[in-house]
Amino acid sequence: MKRDLRMMLCVVLVAVLINLVLPLIVKPMVNEKKLVANVANGGKNFFDDLATLILANGGVPVSSSVLVALVVGVSLAISRAVC
Repeated sequence: MKRDLRMMLCVVLVAVLINLVLPLIVKPMVNEKKLVANVANGGKNFFDDLATLILANGGVPVSSSVLVALVVGVSLAISRAVC
């Protein structure tokens, strides 16, 4: 039980770290004009949509990290109970 909890906390921490670092990696690769045009067109390009979402998460790091931690934690708990 103790080992499972430690593993769950480790996975949640890694997910939160990825959530915090990913916008820093993506931002230099993204053309801002292209993203604005993608939003204006209703988001027809999947990869531009992902970049927009990642950069938006970078603008609200605390709330997006809490959301990621909750989703990952609940997913791990449910999968442990079901599988």
